[in-house]
Amino acid sequence: MIYFTVFYIYLAGVVNLTQFPIYATEGMTGQGNSIREGLSLLPFATIDIKTYILNICMTIPFGCGLSFLTKASWSKMVIVSLLFTLLIESSQFIIGASVGYMCRIFDVDDMLFNFVGCMIGYVLFLLFRKVLSFIVEKHSEFQYYLDTLCR
Repeated sequence: MIYFTVFYIYLAGVVNLTQFPIYATEGMTGQGNSIREGLSLLPFATIDIKTYILNICMTIPFGCGLSFLTKASWSKMVIVSLLFTLLIESSQFIIGASVGYMCRIFDVDDMLFNFVGCMIGYVLFLLFRKVLSFIVEKHSEFQYYLDTLCR
């Protein structure tokens, strides 16, 4: 239950970070972009390394957490990660379109680097699981030898 709670808190943080604030009054429209300016469909149109790194870091816990909570294969993780990143970016566009101006931008680069972060998280989980099983395996062999010596 604790792991699910931590994962849900993480997801709430991602929603808070990627969707808010939502400006819904006429006086605030100057703070956003037009809907056309809120779309960035050309990959790497602007290079912003800091944003790329932040997008990767934001989604690494998703790849680790989902793998920890469910038995996720590589293909399942690819599909779920793509859907997760698409959900984040498309919800930004839908909210902006419904209000009439974009506070956030639908960016293909964000989708790409969010996906990369999810997959890095998945690989880190696999490595963690392999190291942990190696430690447990070595510990059990050590315990076996210790038990035989003490007899």
